[in-house]
Amino acid sequence: MPTRKKKSSAAKTTPATVTLAQQQFHESMEDFFDNYHLDEVEEQLWNWLEAGLGGEHSNYARARDRSNLIFFYKILSRLLKSSWYLHKAQLPDNSVKQLIKQKK
Repeated sequence: MPTRKKKSSAAKTTPATVTLAQQQFHESMEDFFDNYHLDEVEEQLWNWLEAGLGGEHSNYARARDRSNLIFFYKILSRLLKSSWYLHKAQLPDNSVKQLIKQKK
C-alpha cells in the first residue's frame, strides 16, 4: 500500500477559513461536474489505468507499483462517485435516491 503522511496538527482553522474552504470546494465541484459527467470521468480514469498498466515502457513495471496504481484507481473512483452524488444532491429538486435510481 502507498505510504500515508501523518496528519499535521499545526494548521489551525477558524470559522472564516472553513467557510471559505467550503465555498471553494463547492465552486470547484460545480466547475468540474458541470464540464464532465460521471460516466465520462469513469471512462477517462479507466483509460489512464489501462495506459499505465498496458504500455511497453510502463512506469509500473514492479508488481508493488501496479498494485499501488490499482489501489489508487479504486480509491479515486470511489471519491469521484461520492463527490458527484453529493454535488448533484445539492441541486434544486434533486435527491440522492433519485440520482442513484437514474444511475442504475
